[in-house]
Amino acid sequence: MIASFLVVFVALAACQALLTVKLADVLSPATQSGRPSAKPAREDGAVSLA
Repeated sequence: MIASFLVVFVALAACQALLTVKLADVLSPATQSGRPSAKPAREDGAVSLA
């Protein structure tokens, strides 16, 4: 019983670590990852309140 718990716990920890690395790669700035950066949809000064 304890061995099965440890196996499941280690498997979940490994999945969490893998997902953390993948998410960090997705959220990293484009300048560091080598991909071209996307243009912002609007300039900050172009936003106006009605």
